[in-house]
Amino acid sequence: MCHGHINTIVIAKVAGTDEIVGGYNPLAWDNSKGGTFMETNDSFIFSLKNGNIQNSILSRVKDSSGALYYPHDKNVYGPWFGFEEFLMETKVSNFTQDKLCQCKYEDMFDNYEKPIRTTSNEFSIVDYEVFKKLLLSGRREAEEPFVRKEEIINNQSWINSNNNLPSEVNSLIKMTISSKVNEIPKSNNSNEINKNNKKKTDNKPYVYSEDDK
Repeated sequence: MCHGHINTIVIAKVAGTDEIVGGYNPLAWDNSKGGTFMETNDSFIFSLKNGNIQNSILSRVKDSSGALYYPHDKNVYGPWFGFEEFLMETKVSNFTQDKLCQCKYEDMFDNYEKPIRTTSNEFSIVDYEVFKKLLLSGRREAEEPFVRKEEIINNQSWINSNNNLPSEVNSLIKMTISSKVNEIPKSNNSNEINKNNKKKTDNKPYVYSEDDK
């Protein structure tokens, strides 16, 4: 679903409720790392109710060593955050057809600060989308990053027909990553951008500031 892509945001509508749940992964999803926990301090999970940012819950990483999990079976599992703090699962290769998605929170496995749902019951989703965020920095944007482009990776057209993040989700994302403008996400597996070589990501160049020279 997201293999090879970095800076991805998954959002899903919970069936039978007015909730949106989602998560942000700054690292590349990698199908070759099945059964591996990935370390980062920069991912987060969130939920919204009634499409209102005032009713949102944002949960940042608490234990970076278990921030993300890359499962073995990509036909069963979608994005997986923490132990089971946000997990998309299906036995029929369709997350909308069974009731196996989870937002559980266990004191023994609290990789994120707090639960994003008030129940740990498994649920199905009405629809979902995955977005890729390209964060550009430069002298004019040094105080606040913003979305310069949104690239759809997987789209089932529940959110809207314009391939844009819902405004309340976009606002939540911008607020959360505002302190990260000059940081390049890193993992234990050398997902670093070499400033001297100006390595490209997905054939799109990272825009450097004067301080990078």
